[in-house]
Amino acid sequence: MAHLKSILILFVVVGAAVDAFAGLYESRYDQDRELPVNVTAEKLQYNDRTDMLTAQGDAFITQGTRSIKADKIQINLATKETEALGNVLLTQDGDTIACESFTINLDTQVGVVHQAKIFIKNENLHINGRDVQKTGANTYKVHNGTITTCDTDNPPWRIDASEIDVEVEGYAVARNPLLRVKSIPVMYLPAVVVPVKLKRQTGFLLPQIGYSNRSGALMENSFFWAINNQSDATFWLDTATRQGIGSGLEYRLKLAEQTDAKLYGYFYDETNRYQDDRYRNILDRDEQRYYVNFEGQHYFNSDMYLKSDISQTSDRQFYYDYKSVVRRSRGVIDRSSSRNYDKQESTVFFNKNFAASNLLVNMNWYRDLRNSDDEDVRYSRNETVQTLPQVLYSSMLQPVSHTPLFYQLEAGYDNLWRESGQRSQRITMYPQLSMPMLFGSWLKLTPRTGVRGVQFFGLNHSDDNERTGIFPTANVNLATSFVRVFDVDGKSLKKIRHMIEPGLEYEFVETDRQSDFPYFDDPDDYYRRHWAGYYLKNRFTALMHDAAGELTEHEIGYVKVGQLFNFTQPTQGLYYEGDRTTTSSDIFSEFRLDLHRNFYFKSSVYYDTYDQRLRRYNLMGRLHGSRKDYLSLEYRYWRELYDYLKFDTYFNITSWLALFANTRYDFYDYDDNDPPGPPDPPHKDNYDELIDSEFGIEYHSQCWGIRFWYESDGSTPDTRSDSSVKTMFFIKGFGDYSIW
Repeated sequence: MAHLKSILILFVVVGAAVDAFAGLYESRYDQDRELPVNVTAEKLQYNDRTDMLTAQGDAFITQGTRSIKADKIQINLATKETEALGNVLLTQDGDTIACESFTINLDTQVGVVHQAKIFIKNENLHINGRDVQKTGANTYKVHNGTITTCDTDNPPWRIDASEIDVEVEGYAVARNPLLRVKSIPVMYLPAVVVPVKLKRQTGFLLPQIGYSNRSGALMENSFFWAINNQSDATFWLDTATRQGIGSGLEYRLKLAEQTDAKLYGYFYDETNRYQDDRYRNILDRDEQRYYVNFEGQHYFNSDMYLKSDISQTSDRQFYYDYKSVVRRSRGVIDRSSSRNYDKQESTVFFNKNFAASNLLVNMNWYRDLRNSDDEDVRYSRNETVQTLPQVLYSSMLQPVSHTPLFYQLEAGYDNLWRESGQRSQRITMYPQLSMPMLFGSWLKLTPRTGVRGVQFFGLNHSDDNERTGIFPTANVNLATSFVRVFDVDGKSLKKIRHMIEPGLEYEFVETDRQSDFPYFDDPDDYYRRHWAGYYLKNRFTALMHDAAGELTEHEIGYVKVGQLFNFTQPTQGLYYEGDRTTTSSDIFSEFRLDLHRNFYFKSSVYYDTYDQRLRRYNLMGRLHGSRKDYLSLEYRYWRELYDYLKFDTYFNITSWLALFANTRYDFYDYDDNDPPGPPDPPHKDNYDELIDSEFGIEYHSQCWGIRFWYESDGSTPDTRSDSSVKTMFFIKGFGDYSIW
């Protein structure tokens, strides 16, 4: 009977013993408290006289994902003093505390752990100490301790400290620590702070300091505020002795899984000295520069949502001059992504999906970043057309009852507004009928006809306040497909399916009175077209085992070739200025290759039949390695518009040493290819062929690394080129520290 009583009491009390050390995991595993406690031991004993409960001989207590193991565990039921002796190990989902022994009070959760080794899996953090005092439910004080994020007994680095304060879901603070590299003393520090948390935590983020010939001595500081579970904010205060002072704010709010908002703002007050050194041409830059961006979305339900992305800058050059600020707001890593913005676009749109149709209400406006107000008025931002708002309704193909016909409706409203110049409103209506037909189960003919109506009204610079046009349209598509399956029966590749899809297409759009329309945009859906064309598609699909071993279909290749032929002279599409006498468009082709999950290639090519040479082409390939190596190469060419190469790679020479590089090289001859438009800006000849580049070397181990690299930014007509040498030292668990 006494033995049974011991087991019952142990089940009740030992849960509290487990909870005494659950502070290390409390935030993640509260659900464990509801699970049963399991106890095994060679001997279970309860002493009525001393009120002492003992589990001896391989005592093992588990509750859910956490457990306590020891040679012996004793609990005084009166005082709640608990002692574990010999090979003690407390675990929870990979996090552990190993020690020789511990004593702790279950009520106060205060006690001492002797010869402790604490491991926190999330940060791969090892904290060892001669004695560890448990000063509260979530706090510890380590005496004569060490901290490292390396797994070996003789780690590449460690920090020794006479005292370390640890707060779970907070920080480990080592006071007067000594940094050692392979047991060799390297540096004394006043204090070291290491995060020991999974939740967001309010506090200062790691600052960056450095020096730039252009900006002077630099310091970038940031502070993160975890306001509550739904919102947080980050504040920036950046100083540069030559450039000035910059400040920023990011506020994030998340009210539901698909309802969130983010407000980001940055302001920099540049000095006159910096502007004189940095810019060849000041253009519309002021000393006070700013950038504001708002992003948000709200889903009313799965079929109806509202989204917005609104930006505003102080001047047209901000995106280039403060690339890192813009990338930070967008969460973009690619350093070249914000260099070539030609417009600043903002949009707010509402979308509603119905069973067989869609409604979109869109407000879209943008600012021309290539030309300013004092340049040619035809290209100034005052002449930029905004759609405020645009309403679009479209339906899917729907069958007409008791007939072989299908109908579809597209309708729209545009309020075409600009600061100066012609304004108007436009309504479009486009009902269509089609009748798909199948001949012999292999040849498909799809004729389609419709009438597009267009009406402009509210024209403010015209005696005739309205323009109306009716455009009959016709489209016919004739297509078939041939399929063959090849049995491979390889280890991973089982079958390959090859599908050939040839097709012919004809399209006609009436053009009567089109020349009377005011010019706002290029709505090619209803401008003049009368052509016939061909295309040939080849699709290669493989049945193969994926990474998880499951058989799945995967497209491994795609080739498309086509061309259009005119019956009347076109004004849009695959036709360009100067193509006055030809009746044929460019021959266009698209090619994709995805034979292996580690390799991908795609290209598109347009061949000019008028001049019998390539007009434009894009080539892009990416190769992935097994050790996170990659090689990416992209080449883009469009005659008389651009011609550049982009290269990016990261290559592991060994398991601990890597080389990396990325560059963009501009081959375009600006002197021979001046485009139509405003006059060339000054210093046009000062464009650098090398737009952006960086290359360097990185050493990395399991718990620390160091990186050295050279970086350059090419010049522009209004800015001088810049280059720098940078180094960054990073330790797992401590963040990154960089100098430049």
